[in-house]
Amino acid sequence: MEDFYRQGRQRFNILMEGNKAVGGRWNFDRQNRKPPKGKLTLPEALWFEPDSITQDVINFIKQSEAFKESQSYWLLEPFRWGVTRQQALQVLKFFVQTRLSAFGPYQDAMLTGEQTMWHAMLSPYLNLGLLHPLSVVQV
Repeated sequence: MEDFYRQGRQRFNILMEGNKAVGGRWNFDRQNRKPPKGKLTLPEALWFEPDSITQDVINFIKQSEAFKESQSYWLLEPFRWGVTRQQALQVLKFFVQTRLSAFGPYQDAMLTGEQTMWHAMLSPYLNLGLLHPLSVVQV
C-alpha cells in the first residue's frame, strides 16, 4: 500500500511541501506498531441508539428467512453505528478530540475483549459515503 498512499498524497497535495513529504517522511508505520502493554486507559467509543427508521430495518431483517437461517453467524443487535451524515461528522469530531493523540502508535493494536481501542471508527462512514476522505484529512 506504500505506493498507493504516496501517489494519493502527491495527487491530492496532502501533507506535501512541493514534491516532498512534510517532515521528509512518507509514513510512520514502524512507530505505529506498538503492542498494548500494561494498564491502558482506552478511550470511549461514540455510539448511537437506533432511530425509528433504523429500528424498523432491524425488525424487518429479524423477520427475514435469511436472518433466521444464519443468525448464529452474525449479530444484528446491539446496533450502535450512526446512520446519518450528522452522526458521521460527530464521530469524526469525537475521534479528533479523544482518540487521535494516541491513534498513531496504537492504530493497529488489538486485545481480546476490546472492540475499539484507539481505532478511528471512521471506515464504515467513509465506505458508505457519509464522510469523504478529503473532509477527514482537512479536519
